[in-house]
Amino acid sequence: TEGIRLLFTKPYLMGILLVSTIYEVMNQVLEYQMQTQATASYPSELGFAQFQGFYGVATNTLSFLMALLGTSYLIKKYGLRFGLLFFPICLVLALASLLGFYYYGHPTTGHLLAATFIAMMIAKGLGYAVNNPVKEMMYIPTSKDAKFKTKGFIDVFGSRMAKLGGGQINNMYKGDLHNLLIFGTFYSFGLAAVWILAAIYVGNKNAQLIKEGKIVE
Repeated sequence: TEGIRLLFTKPYLMGILLVSTIYEVMNQVLEYQMQTQATASYPSELGFAQFQGFYGVATNTLSFLMALLGTSYLIKKYGLRFGLLFFPICLVLALASLLGFYYYGHPTTGHLLAATFIAMMIAKGLGYAVNNPVKEMMYIPTSKDAKFKTKGFIDVFGSRMAKLGGGQINNMYKGDLHNLLIFGTFYSFGLAAVWILAAIYVGNKNAQLIKEGKIVE
């Protein structure tokens, strides 16, 4: 309860909640789009399992390479604020490209699945390699209570509730792939706007706290 109290009385911690969980909603929607398309393209159980295996290997390999070669460099060179904004902006661009390809590219089922797969790899790869490290860095100028109580609530309940929200969006359009692609993407755009605003606030506040030697408690 102390963690929840801090969360709702400290705007900085609420900003961390939004930055840490909104992408989970967007990931759920995008992944369900991909799974729906993969089920149609690989109707056999073995084919679908092979696709899932390839997807897992590809995303983990990308995450490893980005973490090994890119994350520390980006954050050291451009700072935490850049790291906070890099992921949502890249994800929005990926979703916008996917929607444009669907509308104007007249893709086949296989081509649409490939495009969705690439967008999903961007979401997963950047989530693991960029968002997770900067998410931990946001807790540096906070008290022990915030680190151990509020963070625990955000990581467990916040993440699960975000996935539940994504599941509810998927449930509304589960019978129609066209509507799922269109409306699911526009829901994601709206959430991304909130995410970017929260990232700007948290990044600026984090820099201010560190400069002044203060903590959120």
